[in-house]
Amino acid sequence: MNAALLKRLFSSVHQGLTPDVGVICARIIESEREHGHAKLATDLEKIVNESRATRAAGEAPPSDIQGLQPLPSSRRDATPLVVVIPHEQLRHEMVLPEIVESRFLRIEKEYAARSRLAMFGLRPRSRIMLHGPPGCGKSLGAERLAWATGLPLHKVRFDTLLSSYFGETAVNLR
Repeated sequence: MNAALLKRLFSSVHQGLTPDVGVICARIIESEREHGHAKLATDLEKIVNESRATRAAGEAPPSDIQGLQPLPSSRRDATPLVVVIPHEQLRHEMVLPEIVESRFLRIEKEYAARSRLAMFGLRPRSRIMLHGPPGCGKSLGAERLAWATGLPLHKVRFDTLLSSYFGETAVNLR
């Protein structure tokens, strides 16, 4: 097995270690020692012991955010182009016509049943488009859906996207 892959597997597994997984990890370490991979076995044991010590001390396990990119910001004045609205600040109470309410409920139910849909080879919709005149409730509808599904709401700040400087608007949009 690839040593880097095993190390990453052990790190992620031990962030939420269960007894069965611990036994499997111990057997893998044993197997690596038997195959003459003493250094790899020692590294894997070190990962296991560090994660156990972290959990015993009550610390939160370190999150692996290597693949994540920071939220975009304007190059000129570093103003954030996207704002993430925390779940507790989302507004979700709406009074809607019955037809619109049924559409929102359909999206929410479809998201809640995503694992059942997957069993039949189907995927829930991953994008929706809200349209209408200003003030009709598009943003409030997006907040409601984020609140009901537990997904994060990212709000693009249009005022920071546009710039009077040549080429900056295109860079911000990208």
